[in-house]
Amino acid sequence: MANRLEDDIKAILLRLVDDIGFAEPAMVEDEGRSPFRLMQGVRSVIVHLTALSHVEELYGKHWWVARYPHIKRVNELIEEHLEEAGFKCHSISPYSFSPRTLKAPISFKLAGVKAGLGFWGKNHLLIHPRFGPRVVLGVMLTDAPLSSIKSEVKEDCGGCTRCIEACPLGIISPSGELDRWKCYHRNRFLTSPCRFVCMSECLIGKKI
Repeated sequence: MANRLEDDIKAILLRLVDDIGFAEPAMVEDEGRSPFRLMQGVRSVIVHLTALSHVEELYGKHWWVARYPHIKRVNELIEEHLEEAGFKCHSISPYSFSPRTLKAPISFKLAGVKAGLGFWGKNHLLIHPRFGPRVVLGVMLTDAPLSSIKSEVKEDCGGCTRCIEACPLGIISPSGELDRWKCYHRNRFLTSPCRFVCMSECLIGKKI
């Protein structure tokens, strides 16, 4: 059953996303954030990943504008298929972060790591082996029995610190700590846009 459902989901999303993985709910628990608090009977976490360039191709708009509508569209397709098969789903909106902590109900990046879609980079973004950090993630919970079928991607930043050095606000400390509040409110401190150098400077998946 699990393999057939996974294959069906991948087939439905074939031209919409660039990678997809599955994880067990306990694998993505972090700092009190848990899938079990969001959905009763959750058995699987679905994580889909789309390159930002692909998002722009699909919608003819800048990825910043189109990324969240894209996640919603993909989540709706997954939910429709699983509900027709008799399963329940819970979509986690990328807008659903706490204004106090600036964190989502569960970590999208940790879910992506545990689903085998990439590793946690020094820039505090998920780094996909092919696309680097230039991706957008969507996360769904379901009571469908989907397997974790990918091994975790090995960390591969090495000695590179380009993202840390490029940040105009020094948001990432030499020890690796992220000033989440300052990053979110970056426009209060900058006279010009940061242009997401934490992504653009990463050499992994970069088109040169």
